[in-house]
Amino acid sequence: MAKFDDPGFPDETGELGVELRLVLGIAARKVLEGVDDAAFLEWARDAIPNLAPTMLVDVPPQELDREAFWIGVSIWNAAPSPANHYQPSPVPKPGRNDACPCGSGMKYKRCCQRLRPVPDFPALVFWPVIAEVCPKTEVDRMIADPGFPVDGIGLMAECFFENGDYLQVIRMLEPPLTGGAERIRTEHAHWIDMLCDAYDEQYRTPRKKLALLDKMTKHRLKFVQGEAWQRLCSIRIDEDDFGGAHEAFAAAMRAQPDNPLLSILELTLLGSLGEIDQARRRARFWLQKWEGHEDELPELIATLRRAVSDPMSALQLSIARATGDDRIERLERWLSASLERSAIGWGTEACGKLDVHGDDSEKPTWTDREAVTLMPPPALGAALQAWREAAEIGKPFATSLDPMDYDNPWDDADEDAWLTALELHPEAIDHLDILDDLVLLLREHPLAGSVYGIDDMIPPLLLRARRIVEASPIGEDRILPWGFLENRPGLRLLTQLVLYYQDNGALSEAVELIQWLLELNPEDNQGLRAMLINHYLRAGNYADALELAQRYTRDFLVDVTYGRVLALFALGRRDEADTALGKAVDRSPLVAQYLGRARVVRPEFHDAGISVGGPDEAWLYRDEMRDTWNDTKGAMPWLKQTARNRERL
Repeated sequence: MAKFDDPGFPDETGELGVELRLVLGIAARKVLEGVDDAAFLEWARDAIPNLAPTMLVDVPPQELDREAFWIGVSIWNAAPSPANHYQPSPVPKPGRNDACPCGSGMKYKRCCQRLRPVPDFPALVFWPVIAEVCPKTEVDRMIADPGFPVDGIGLMAECFFENGDYLQVIRMLEPPLTGGAERIRTEHAHWIDMLCDAYDEQYRTPRKKLALLDKMTKHRLKFVQGEAWQRLCSIRIDEDDFGGAHEAFAAAMRAQPDNPLLSILELTLLGSLGEIDQARRRARFWLQKWEGHEDELPELIATLRRAVSDPMSALQLSIARATGDDRIERLERWLSASLERSAIGWGTEACGKLDVHGDDSEKPTWTDREAVTLMPPPALGAALQAWREAAEIGKPFATSLDPMDYDNPWDDADEDAWLTALELHPEAIDHLDILDDLVLLLREHPLAGSVYGIDDMIPPLLLRARRIVEASPIGEDRILPWGFLENRPGLRLLTQLVLYYQDNGALSEAVELIQWLLELNPEDNQGLRAMLINHYLRAGNYADALELAQRYTRDFLVDVTYGRVLALFALGRRDEADTALGKAVDRSPLVAQYLGRARVVRPEFHDAGISVGGPDEAWLYRDEMRDTWNDTKGAMPWLKQTARNRERL
């Protein structure tokens, strides 16, 4: 008996898979060249024992030619025949009393009927092979045949897509999806995803893809229209064009009112708008509509049930299931369970006082305080070791919050060693290095920043870091300098918590945390003092703003240098304000110029960062603080006049 039960390629690198692909490749060429069945079967009898010995490894030597013959029959019966519009032309099955086709001269019942049957090859197995062995011009000629098997178009297109030939994918799939090929069916809907992905890869801008989708919305088949409208809806959600997204969703509903996936699309749209209560109500509606189909749609029903109470996590779960990637769901479970543990404070190690260059009169007062580094408890050592062996995360350079270049684990759905390490070590929730890496990982997720709730796992990690640092015995007379690498994960996490508070309108929490961070790390390498001094000035707390500015007498941040100027002016200390403004203008003249103008063209910004003294720095400060200067009585006229006087000197 031939040694194969699955005519597919479960292991293309294994001996059987390699041999089978070789046989099919040669067979495809012969069939497409027009050989008849007799010539093909004669070739199979002679060639297959040599080409695919693994396939026949358990066959007695005296039976090899007969087994090879019947493998040839199975291959021929699945092969696309050019004379039959590339549909199979199987050889007739012999009757019991017919001469056996193997050529033995015996009746079939006394010959090969006694052999264990060779499994049938599915016809679909040939199309990926044909895509590999045939010139593309030949492929184009084949699919132009009106009777060409429509499933073969998609299977060959998938092969070209995997090989990066996106233009060939477009040539194959665009005609049936923009008006032709009446024979396509709803099970070919995934072609639309493949074609859109090919457009994304082939073209730099989305213009052609949008034109393609517009054509699809006018297709004669309703399911193509509906699928196109769904994709347009998703695109418009990503572009924050919610009016256009609503229109596209309504059109998708008209085209495919009974498409169950519209439920997820509507929840995504409502979640993007922040209409969580309405999302819950619509989840109940969709659940009632589809609950009777739980046998066919078990995952959808489970998602809708979850969405009734928590739409965002339900959307996250639906994405994980759609992609076959359960890592976010596993991480969410680990995080939920681990956060129930009480936070463990870290130890500290004294490092002496920092040496700051300059005259004693210029040295900040915090240089008299002892510097310490945070030290993890020994009980966390195994967790860190397991994490380091499983995860390679590129820590950010300097004060950046973006990771250095590294292989993003999310790119490979099978890469979960880092997650297994967490599941084996729930105590990892108290290691600042691991929390730092996890935040970086979540920010690098392909769906970060979307409606699917990936970002919702970051705040609990940041808050955990705060509790760990708060529980650590640092003391009021000691500092936690950024310059020591051991302190950076904790300080970086706390800085991101500040930004989270700010982005979510929790201004008082952000201010309180900045004030604490400036006590912990007075050098303020992250520049949080800029945010704080601007807050003081907007609130009219000029004394607090001035006191903060006095801590950083040699500051290069324009927020602090010009903040000192505005605070002195508002406090009525004009002479000191004049002197401070002179120094600020000497250091950053564009800021004064931009503040005084009613309109300023937004300059070009660069990924490398803000240029000190440049137009981007000046524009940003003006955008942030011009209203505050205007609201401070007399400040803007004085600034303009004083700046003009200095220009005349």
